[in-house]
Amino acid sequence: MTQEGKLYKVLSTQPTPNPDAMKFLVSHPVIVEGTRSFSSEDEAKGDAFAEALFALPGILNVYVSQDYVSVTKSMMECWTDLVEPIRDVIENKLQGYESITEGLAENKSSGKVSITPEDFNELNDEEKVLIVDALLDESVRPALAADGGGLIVQAVEDHIVRIHYQGACGSCPSSTEGTMRAIQAILQQSLGPEIQVQKTII
Repeated sequence: MTQEGKLYKVLSTQPTPNPDAMKFLVSHPVIVEGTRSFSSEDEAKGDAFAEALFALPGILNVYVSQDYVSVTKSMMECWTDLVEPIRDVIENKLQGYESITEGLAENKSSGKVSITPEDFNELNDEEKVLIVDALLDESVRPALAADGGGLIVQAVEDHIVRIHYQGACGSCPSSTEGTMRAIQAILQQSLGPEIQVQKTII
């Protein structure tokens, strides 16, 4: 759902650790809470802004966060040919998103997460997702957002945590492997040494 009549200006562009992804910082918040990710033309159908970006050559992913849009392109395309067309789409098509469309953030309580491994083990898998999600909000997502990306917790099955990278992080293998190790270390310290993190591909 979008907010009608809001016009955005691109304030600056920023490179990310992934050379094929670029952050476009905008003049005011794009989404009230959460993120929005489009990883194909099919996923973009029905969203005029995303459709317009995928109509440009070589666009692979569009990731919308609170104050920026991250765009990932094919290695075959050159940023010098794409930056201005992407800027034009943002300034002419982007209307903003009223509410979160992915994740479980609306169900999370505010404040710092505090739970023992014993208590975590007593939770059902859906409750475990909420706890893991909240821990990643505190420790991992701010750094990913600074690099133009994010992640969602897709499932927690017993001691296996399945995550999916979004935006600039999604197509950068070196950064995702390092981040996965860091996430696993954080979760093992907070929730128990048996926790294992696996990356999924949608």
